[in-house]
Amino acid sequence: MRARTALLIDPRGEMPQAALAELERAGITVAETTGYGLDALQAAFTVRPALILIGISDPVARPLDLIRRIHDALPDSVIVGVIDTSARDAFEHAIAAGAAVCLDTRDPQAAFALAIGSARRHYERLQHGERLAAIEGGQVITVLGAKGGVGKTTIATNLAIALERASQGAVALVDGDPLFGDVALSMDLPVQSSLADAVADLSSPEPRDIREFLTPSFNVSVLPARARALDGALVTGDDLAAVVARLRQSFDFVVIDTGGAFTDLSTAAADAATTQILVTTTELNSVRDAARAIRWLRQRGGLGAPVPQLLQNRAGMRGGLSRPEVERELGVSVVWSVAEDKRLLQAMQAGVPVVERYPNCPAAVAIRGLASSFVHVHGSLRRPPPGNAGRRPLARLFPYTA
Repeated sequence: MRARTALLIDPRGEMPQAALAELERAGITVAETTGYGLDALQAAFTVRPALILIGISDPVARPLDLIRRIHDALPDSVIVGVIDTSARDAFEHAIAAGAAVCLDTRDPQAAFALAIGSARRHYERLQHGERLAAIEGGQVITVLGAKGGVGKTTIATNLAIALERASQGAVALVDGDPLFGDVALSMDLPVQSSLADAVADLSSPEPRDIREFLTPSFNVSVLPARARALDGALVTGDDLAAVVARLRQSFDFVVIDTGGAFTDLSTAAADAATTQILVTTTELNSVRDAARAIRWLRQRGGLGAPVPQLLQNRAGMRGGLSRPEVERELGVSVVWSVAEDKRLLQAMQAGVPVVERYPNCPAAVAIRGLASSFVHVHGSLRRPPPGNAGRRPLARLFPYTA
């Protein structure tokens, strides 16, 4: 789809003629001109423009806040900041807020031509599905299990921390069981705001930055279940998918811990995943439940659906099946294996994940290996600044970028 419309946010009416002339030359129509505030947000949501040119002048708080809001809500719209002499120090702040590129009002016309032409081509690539990894957002790793008690929360929690350590990237951990999730408990984390709070904000006329609902713990940003299970409205699978889609734009990795059964929520979490990890212990009943889960995932996904990656937890436990027996029962290979280790339980009871409390124990070493496979094989060492996943491709072209 060609870029045909632009929104001008120009409260002073001082947008450089070079910018307007370049829009006209590129065949882009200015659909609306507005000032800051709610009028600009409403115009952006109504027009959904390919390009947004925003004049940035002192005081810069209002235009920077507006850039953040529009970028989070309309990540496909390419924002170009045009900064006047009163706000010359705002370049880096505008980029961090979500502008793809910033120009100075004193720049020559050639600079405007290059910026607007590149922004237009970038938008058109997005509409043709040629989405760059940074635009798509971070990886989503959903940890699934056919039943409770197989160690999903332990794996998800420790994996999130190990990913942050291995990648030095931004990692979010979501408790996808809003009624009975134990992520906060396993990290000894007080629940300040929850998944349900983030969902409630989705319907707000002015949604907040999704990161405001997350609580930091062990350098990971956690979105826990609510403290009291039955307080507030229920969270649906569509709600969870919407929250995860927003998180992907700010984090390199989003790890989702799911409930103990295949509900609407765990199904949504599976659908949102770039990688599905199915956890089973070596107990016969757990393995047979996992076999049913694999069949169900394949049937609902159809041909070409992603195959869940099998993680064998508590490997070597007394009375459990061997790895070949597990693979024969399930008809798939075990991709990762975490050994039976009493320190997993000890760490959980202490509220400190095992990769932190006992970093050299076999289970912690195995989980760090799991994390490394995502960092090095999937190539996610990049770390775009949170809140502006879409600007990296343009950053190499212009001098005022992060």
